[in-house]
Amino acid sequence: MASEKRSAAFNLRMAKSLIDDVAEQTKDVVRFTELAIEGKGSIFKAAGEIGRLNADLESAIDLANEASKVEPSIQLDDGTTCETVIAQARYQAGLLNFDLGHWDKAQRHFEDSHKIIPTQETAFNIALCLYNQVYAKGGGARYIRGLDGQKIYYAPIFAKKKARAEVKSAFERVINMDPDSDLAVEAGKIIIRLK
Repeated sequence: MASEKRSAAFNLRMAKSLIDDVAEQTKDVVRFTELAIEGKGSIFKAAGEIGRLNADLESAIDLANEASKVEPSIQLDDGTTCETVIAQARYQAGLLNFDLGHWDKAQRHFEDSHKIIPTQETAFNIALCLYNQVYAKGGGARYIRGLDGQKIYYAPIFAKKKARAEVKSAFERVINMDPDSDLAVEAGKIIIRLK
């Protein structure tokens, strides 16, 4: 059946279901990838599984965009809209890349999700991505993309200070979104521990 023949609601339900499937399978695929890296599995199969999850998320976005073209104000009974599906797909792609240690890619996906539906949890994950790029052993990045999208290089010592200040600023943004939340407390603890 051609996708043009499907209703907007059907496409949106399919998109949501694809995202749910990816969410359920992410941890298993990440663990399978870790085993493959340790030599206890096929790296090619792991790469194929990661590719499949990413393809499912892109398909979910395509289905949501298609549904939006057919019926721009479509909303499922549970409140799901095309916009929420796209934000959820980007968020899930961020989680997948974060779990794989691809913090720069994860940051981009979280930022895309945050632009659509800004949440404190997404802001916290963006801050964690920045933190890992600057502080994590093996972070290996030569630059980070700051909250304004600009590259911040940190090879010279003054640039490293700027990158660290950007990390602090990202966690402060989390606190400012809802100072009474548990995430704000976690962000505050990380700020205190920053060197």
